[in-house]
Amino acid sequence: MDGAIFYRGPSMIDGSPIVGVVTGLRKASTNAKTGGMLQSYIIRSDVPPQVAVKDGRDAAVCGTCPLRFNPETGERICYVLTFQGPLAVYKTLADYPDFDPAMANGRSVRLGTYGDPAAIPIWIWFHVLQHASHWTGYTHQWRDRRFARLQALTMASCETVADRARAKADGWRTFRLATTPEKGEILCPASAEAGHRTTCDRCSLCRGSHPTMRDIYIGPHGNGRNPGRQLIQLQKAS
Repeated sequence: MDGAIFYRGPSMIDGSPIVGVVTGLRKASTNAKTGGMLQSYIIRSDVPPQVAVKDGRDAAVCGTCPLRFNPETGERICYVLTFQGPLAVYKTLADYPDFDPAMANGRSVRLGTYGDPAAIPIWIWFHVLQHASHWTGYTHQWRDRRFARLQALTMASCETVADRARAKADGWRTFRLATTPEKGEILCPASAEAGHRTTCDRCSLCRGSHPTMRDIYIGPHGNGRNPGRQLIQLQKAS
């Protein structure tokens, strides 16, 4: 199998049943930005992911992320197409073996290809990563003090300058959706705007707190008809 289950249990966000799956064990990802990283999907174990998005049960794995489906506007800014990768993982749950940390030996791991890493107990992440070369991780749950320890592994996902200031005050490095940088930020070198100078698999900037590393920003991207317009709406609502 190309994947393995590394967690099955309650969501640390709301207690709902979830499952964590690592994929790419045999066939590396062809994603132009991330490169051949191991991918990790965090999904509900009791309902298909695209259904959970529509009825709000995705809160178990996405928490309060502002990029989730908004029933008032009918828009969803998140770039993950849940009827593709996440659904394929959901349909294959019964076939996956248990994860062994040796499976990630020397490989880089993407924490939360879909789903927020905060939904998984932090000790599980340390278990997954013990033989990994490096990782990337981002969380929208940085406002919740229950997840402060995730600073060691993830960056705070921010959409506004005010959000970034608040996250910085609480000790987080930040990854901000923006069109222009603030002091201390650099453009994601694996982004399209940066000309894909590298990949996340080769880069190690987004691995959580580090006193010498700068914060990262990236331009609007996603599956909406106009990600830039959606970013403006998101910032106004924050």
